[in-house]
Amino acid sequence: MNTRIREDKFLQKISEEYSWRRRELILYNTKLPTNESPIQNVFLRASIPFIYGHWEGFVKVCMSLYLRYVSELQLKHSQLKTPFIALSLSNSISSFDSKSIFKKVELVDLMFEKLESRSNIPKKNIINTKANLKYDVLQEILFNVNLKDHGLETKSEVINSLVETRNYIAHGEYKHISYDTYNSFNEEVLYLLERIKTIIENSAVNKDYLK
Repeated sequence: MNTRIREDKFLQKISEEYSWRRRELILYNTKLPTNESPIQNVFLRASIPFIYGHWEGFVKVCMSLYLRYVSELQLKHSQLKTPFIALSLSNSISSFDSKSIFKKVELVDLMFEKLESRSNIPKKNIINTKANLKYDVLQEILFNVNLKDHGLETKSEVINSLVETRNYIAHGEYKHISYDTYNSFNEEVLYLLERIKTIIENSAVNKDYLK
């Protein structure tokens, strides 16, 4: 497949993934009762797992799509940034867990030998949100696919607070959720989805996966 066509299809998938999630988050907001009542309380509590589900789901799906996109380019190791080389050679590298200098020399030789070979980046079970997508987990995922934070550290408290609040409710504990709390989480996640979409799109267009 032509590289340009492949890139266009990838960007379209990212855009579609973003669009349907944004649409649902906005639709939920329009249907939420505006007056205080027991029904509103139910909607507000239910909103937190709903919002979190879109946060975790978007990151997992889009990061997996990006990893698959880079993998299917089948570039040489010498063309790729280090995290992708590490993923591609992970099985070979893991067999060199030894203090022996002989083994270390073998590893270095292997790295040089593989530089001009085509990469084989695994696509399954690499993006792991750990069912609790806190900021440190997000950082790990971004590092694995060579994506920069691009200012997301300013949202670390919001991200962690969303995860903690979701866990209270998902584990069956009672936690009162005010309209302001809901509205803040909703707006923040809408921002985060758009920001991550932009980071991924720019990285693909600018070919940040290349050395």
